[in-house]
Amino acid sequence: MLASMVFLCLSIHTAADHTSFSVSQAPKEAIVSTGGNITFYCIFPISQEHSWVQVLWWKQGENEYLRRSAEGRRRFGLKSKASGYFQLLSVNIQDSGVYHCAVIRQGVLRGNGTGSHLIVHVAPTPLKIVSRTPQRNTSAFLTLVCETASFYPENFTLTWYKNGIETAFGIHTNKVQNTEGLYEVSSSLVETQSVPSDTNYSCLVSHVSLRTPAVVIHTVSKSNQDSVHNSFSFWTAVCAVAGLAFLVLMIVIGMRCRLQNNESKEECDTGPNRSEELGATAEVMHYAAINLSRTSKTPRHKREEIQRRGTGNDLTYATLAFTGSEKNGEMQ
Repeated sequence: MLASMVFLCLSIHTAADHTSFSVSQAPKEAIVSTGGNITFYCIFPISQEHSWVQVLWWKQGENEYLRRSAEGRRRFGLKSKASGYFQLLSVNIQDSGVYHCAVIRQGVLRGNGTGSHLIVHVAPTPLKIVSRTPQRNTSAFLTLVCETASFYPENFTLTWYKNGIETAFGIHTNKVQNTEGLYEVSSSLVETQSVPSDTNYSCLVSHVSLRTPAVVIHTVSKSNQDSVHNSFSFWTAVCAVAGLAFLVLMIVIGMRCRLQNNESKEECDTGPNRSEELGATAEVMHYAAINLSRTSKTPRHKREEIQRRGTGNDLTYATLAFTGSEKNGEMQ
């Protein structure tokens, strides 16, 4: 907070000071890759009097002067009586921007520098090629994916080569920006035909951060082909087994439903007839009365069975009387 107030006060004082002098900076623009170092210089007129001079630095867009960092990445100092310097070590993408110097003599801000633009480049290296298993629903025999590391700025060129010859068939390239403002690229190459072993595929990337293009090479080996073939055979077998199991399950379900339907039909057909038979049997009534009379002189037994049948609502009633006389034993 104090540094911000001093920065503001010095800026106001400079605007009102007509004795201020021009301050220049070098270089005006610097391009550095991440991890590199850069030094900016602040140049101002030599004072006729041996007065105390201080050079401060600030980044455009910020409201306070830069300080020495705890990790020692920022270094400040006087190069001579007419120049100061600012050294930035191990730069990263967040260091990009415009830096200005401020010259202070005898506690008075004499002038600000013209500014030095720092551009930080992030190289897309290392590159890598990944061999991916083709999807089941595609006709791809081989799929290779070339992936870059995060890089900046976004402009790049990516080219595929097959056995040293540039190829553009079956290639799809995608670029995304991550949360840090850097870019990442993945480019896929799809082969729909069988590829002989020892075939070489190269992915070549050109970027402003690279002095020479970066390249990565992938060689198709017999093991890669066997892996693709085995994977295809495996999924084919899985699909076949799954289809067969589903067919058997449907057959079992169909047979079970058919049996249940037949049993239900038989119950519907036989149910009423059986009820009628039971009803008819219950409605048939038989009644018999037998009166046997005999004398002591007549030891003979007469037995007669009477059987009458009735169906439906018929009622059978029978009476039989035997009378035996002592004289003639006749039966009436």
